[in-house]
Amino acid sequence: MKKLLKKLKAFIMNYDIDALIAVKDSFQGNSFQWVKTNDRSKLGKVVRVTDVEPGRNGYLAKLSDGSVIPTDRLTSDL
Repeated sequence: MKKLLKKLKAFIMNYDIDALIAVKDSFQGNSFQWVKTNDRSKLGKVVRVTDVEPGRNGYLAKLSDGSVIPTDRLTSDL
């Protein structure tokens, strides 16, 4: 349990809050249309970025349809 808490604390302390705020300001509230996806039910749908949170390798965007996608793929896949 102590190892987990130590890793969690290190993870929280290592991400840049200013960068997170900048990414949130850039993407949160914007609308995108699914263009590149293997899921045919999503193709062509317009979704809105509802939240941005830190992930393991960058930031993750939560979309209004319940999907989660890395922010670096937002402009290429949507």
